[in-house]
Amino acid sequence: MGLALGTKANTWLFLPGLGLAALIFAWKEGGRDWIKRFSLWIGCSLLGFALFGAYNYILNWRQFGSPFGPRELVEKHNVVSSGFKTLWANVGRLSYNFLDFSCFPGVVARQLTRLKHQVALPLF
Repeated sequence: MGLALGTKANTWLFLPGLGLAALIFAWKEGGRDWIKRFSLWIGCSLLGFALFGAYNYILNWRQFGSPFGPRELVEKHNVVSSGFKTLWANVGRLSYNFLDFSCFPGVVARQLTRLKHQVALPLF
């Protein structure tokens, strides 16, 4: 988790849902120790971020005064101020890109990619 947060900023968008899923999993599978399991997940994620992911955020903060880069860039690509329509478009785009068939043989991958495009086109 820590490495993912440091290498791809889009991971921050998935963090609330992933945290909720980890909390539910720890609660259901951990029995009485669910707080320990969830705390361990949080601790490992923070340690991983500190060791592997925070370096570029620290460099950005030192150079630009913001962990995400220059203020102009952050304001231009700010999802929160852009509204729900932009957020929905990004969720759709990222979900579309996430569904990748490159692990299949060429003919199958092309057919599945065409099918993905036909299904997604009316939605987005």
